[in-house]
Amino acid sequence: MVRNYWKAKSWLLVLALSFLILSPAGAQESLSFFFVKITDASKTVKNGGQTETQKLVTKMASDFERVENKDSEVGKIVKEKLALSGDITEAKLTEISSALLAFEKEQNPVDLDAEKEKLVNRLSPRFETLEQPLPPKIWKKSEKLLRK
Repeated sequence: MVRNYWKAKSWLLVLALSFLILSPAGAQESLSFFFVKITDASKTVKNGGQTETQKLVTKMASDFERVENKDSEVGKIVKEKLALSGDITEAKLTEISSALLAFEKEQNPVDLDAEKEKLVNRLSPRFETLEQPLPPKIWKKSEKLLRK
């Protein structure tokens, strides 16, 4: 019984750590709008609407001009990827998405050690209470319930 309980708690800890690692901590500027546009452009590419896709990419390029620090090294790469000519394919949209992810990581770096430390500080008191043995009275009641 104890082993299964710890197994569930360890999965909870892994899940919490993965959320911390994958989510940008205190992101100053969100680029989610661009990823929504990329998804829309991907759908129009699949439906064969090149003119609509061109409009979406052009809109993303003009919107990116208003982003802070757009002239950084990675920002210049994003500009290059957004300046597409010819037919837009899924591969080109994937390149844009990768460049935007790199730009977001550059602009909003995450200090993983500090985030892990905060998580450990928040969770350690709870684990300490879990490590304390159950009082004999409660242990006997739970043992009776398990044997039924």
